[in-house]
Amino acid sequence: MVKSDLEAAMAVKTGQADYYVGACHTGGGGALAMAIALLGKPNCETVSMPGKKPVEEKIVTAVSEGKKAFGFTADHKETAVPMIIKALKNKS
Repeated sequence: MVKSDLEAAMAVKTGQADYYVGACHTGGGGALAMAIALLGKPNCETVSMPGKKPVEEKIVTAVSEGKKAFGFTADHKETAVPMIIKALKNKS
């Protein structure tokens, strides 16, 4: 489902959604600001930033650590989202 950052972070906090995925220009600012505020920084992971592409191993580690919110730059969405989905599907 598509929601605003506030609605999406609140949905995760209240158990209505399992995960939050967001994009912005920096990958961590606007993409994760509300998630960090509502879920806490330990539950959030910046997947990519300008000039820093997503790394699948880091995403797998973040998922295994129980992170619930993932932020990335909009120009990496075609790479980051499939990596996040794959890591979530393979979560043991």
